[in-house]
Amino acid sequence: MMSLLVNVFTRDAEGHWNVFDDEEGQEHAGFEACRTKLWGSPAAIALGLTLLPTLAHGDLYAEGTEMERLEREISVVLDNLPELARVSGYEEAYIRARAQNILGAVMRAGQVSGGVVIW
Repeated sequence: MMSLLVNVFTRDAEGHWNVFDDEEGQEHAGFEACRTKLWGSPAAIALGLTLLPTLAHGDLYAEGTEMERLEREISVVLDNLPELARVSGYEEAYIRARAQNILGAVMRAGQVSGGVVIW
């Protein structure tokens, strides 16, 4: 099964990407099925998430002001683990670990004035 990878990136003066390989090993946001069963699910949308649900239709690129938005959405996910686990079929621990991977990338991106890509 393929995984949704989570990477930090920066842009150079010309706008070209520099994608960082995670120092602790490649992080992931779940299996490809998580695009629709978790992040883009009706339950996630009902919680008011708008950025993470875009994974249902493509890759997520967050930078600038979207970084705060992504961090807030991960906080909502972590605050609603029982509900998301119930409707998605994934265990709370699985969702928590994937959300923490994304949150860790957000924190690392902040240290280098970069962004996060989930692909």
